[in-house]
Amino acid sequence: EDHSLVDFVSSSPGEGGRPAPEVMLVATKIDKVGRTEQFKLISSLGALVGSPALAVSSVSGQGKSDLGRRIALALERAGARR
Repeated sequence: EDHSLVDFVSSSPGEGGRPAPEVMLVATKIDKVGRTEQFKLISSLGALVGSPALAVSSVSGQGKSDLGRRIALALERAGARR
């Protein structure tokens, strides 16, 4: 089911002929699993879309600043493609 959603979003053209939206996979509540499992999880999620997934925890703050930067970069790229 996750593969279907990623495929759908990745291949769906944007409105007005814009490119498909950028897909960013974010693993939330990453503090619930140990470091070794985090690495395995992030690696397998990244393989789904062919780009690195991001591990985020609101409890520990892990990954929050990286997430903000990646969203800002994605918005910049989207604006440049208009």
